[in-house]
Amino acid sequence: MPRLVLGGVGAVRWSAEAGTALVSRLSREEFVLAPPFVHSVDATIARASPESDAQIASLMRSSSSGAAPSYASAFGMGALSGAAAKTATAPLERVRLVLQTSTQNNAAASSFARANFVDVLRAEGVLGLWRGNALGVARAVLTKGTLFATQDHLSAALGSDASAGALAGVCAHVPAYPLDLLRTRIAGAVGAEASITAVLGEVLRSGGVLALYRGAPATAGGAIAYEGTRFGVFGALTDGETSPAGAAAVGVAASLVAGAVCYPNDTIRRKQQWSLDSPGYLSTFRELLAEGGAPRIYRGLPLYLAKVAPAAAVQFGTYHLLKRLHRKYVGGGGDGGG
Repeated sequence: MPRLVLGGVGAVRWSAEAGTALVSRLSREEFVLAPPFVHSVDATIARASPESDAQIASLMRSSSSGAAPSYASAFGMGALSGAAAKTATAPLERVRLVLQTSTQNNAAASSFARANFVDVLRAEGVLGLWRGNALGVARAVLTKGTLFATQDHLSAALGSDASAGALAGVCAHVPAYPLDLLRTRIAGAVGAEASITAVLGEVLRSGGVLALYRGAPATAGGAIAYEGTRFGVFGALTDGETSPAGAAAVGVAASLVAGAVCYPNDTIRRKQQWSLDSPGYLSTFRELLAEGGAPRIYRGLPLYLAKVAPAAAVQFGTYHLLKRLHRKYVGGGGDGGG
């Protein structure tokens, strides 16, 4: 028989929403109060429906830290965290993009990876390591602002961090996709002139406006898998409650898991972005296998993981720090959610 046992002098605080949802369920269940000498709180609620359980859990998480910041405030926090992370890790991302789009065989690519920093420095100088970063930052502002704000607001409504992350990923990455494509083409060329206007003109001449969305379906699918996995793992490990330092650490772990799982899809979409003949997803996959087998699909993975760790730490740590400051000085918003 399901029951809720309360004992001791500990206080249990419920938000109005969580309390209402709980009472509506307890109307069908036995409610037993233990004597005062029982010093533990033991709550066991029968699962009348999985959906109501998830909703109550979500409400309990959100009630412990106050109302969420407005969408505009959350967008600004996510945008700042994304821009900071993108700039800090731009050199590693530059190297990885060159490796993913290169047609060299695996042995040559491995040798090139070890010397790539030197090659870029010789051909373009120190600032060459940040080539294409302006587009990267512009894209990060749009995508991370939308991603974190949307995920935060959807997680409470859906009661699932993974589902909210998947939907937020599509909303964030697809609209800003042309910036991603242009950045890949600029950063993938070493030593060659590649201004934004020149690359944009080249892409438009190859296939019109639709060419700016070459590889977008792979990006949409990848966003669902990657962000769904990442925020699902993050939510499972934190249960919506964590400090900025804790958010940074858990964000790194969640991003490494999601990145390793979804990396082959990222290589395929980068190759599609680099090509001007608009190959399909499966044909690109077969082309990559022909170039170097399975290792070709994972080319650049070590650099990607090396980049993801600090990027995720900055993104999640900064976002949750800004949420904490917002709650302290503005009011509303906790550390829960994405």
